[in-house]
Amino acid sequence: TEGGHCHFLPVLDVPESARSSRGQSVYALLGGADRADRIVSMIPVDDLRTEDRYLVFLSRKGVLKRTALTDFGNPRAGGIIAAGTKEGDRISDVVLSDGLAEIMLLSDSGRGIRFAEADVPVVGRTAQGVKGMSIEGDDRVVGMILIRRDANILTVTDDAQAKRIPVSDFPLQKRGGMGTLVTSSSGGEGPVVAALEVLDADEIMLIAAGGQVSRVAAEDIPLLKRRSQGRRILKLGKGDRIVEVTRTQGGGGEPADVPLLRDGPDDRPDDGQSDGPDDGQLDLLGG
Repeated sequence: TEGGHCHFLPVLDVPESARSSRGQSVYALLGGADRADRIVSMIPVDDLRTEDRYLVFLSRKGVLKRTALTDFGNPRAGGIIAAGTKEGDRISDVVLSDGLAEIMLLSDSGRGIRFAEADVPVVGRTAQGVKGMSIEGDDRVVGMILIRRDANILTVTDDAQAKRIPVSDFPLQKRGGMGTLVTSSSGGEGPVVAALEVLDADEIMLIAAGGQVSRVAAEDIPLLKRRSQGRRILKLGKGDRIVEVTRTQGGGGEPADVPLLRDGPDDRPDDGQSDGPDDGQLDLLGG
């Protein structure tokens, strides 16, 4: 949840229903969950005690942390603390990883940073983590992507302008910097609302605030450089905006991972320009 809590729900406890059914509130199914604490991620896990698997947490202000999945191996009624958060910050996303990926973060102001997942230390459940991306003012991180292959990064703005960018266009840096621009220098694009890793065979589902839903083939979205302006892929009504973007796999299923062309996490350029300040230590709750 936004407040850093983790709740457990056996899939068998989720009632089956028809496609047109409204469904049942997940808070009612969980029992002790606080309805004011918004759920930000749901992760299906076969075995909570699987070794070499990690939950990667991201906050709105660009703070990252990794915690071993085995730390969540003893579910409790009412949930457990999954991550600490600083005052004024909230958890925005959580993903499951094997620890071998690269992480890309993107902010709504149109900046992106790419670095090795190994740069983020593995800490306990109550830790707040370390800086993944520096942000300024009202900016916030809107997307976290785990990169395992030489694919493309899709960015979508709130006014439905989209483009695909080759992963290779993003230099491999150290965590904590402000990253590089991913929007047009002409200023003709709105805030970035979503960033996803996509392959040509994938489809993209866009959901607008007014309820409009549209599907677009990933290969129909132009492949451009970082600083190029995207193409409008959905006509929105006056005052409407994109609020959610989801990737659906193509008919061929998930292809095998294609490793990125690098030797290891230390094989990174250090130009001294994109790296921001780092807090240098972990903040722990309750000592």
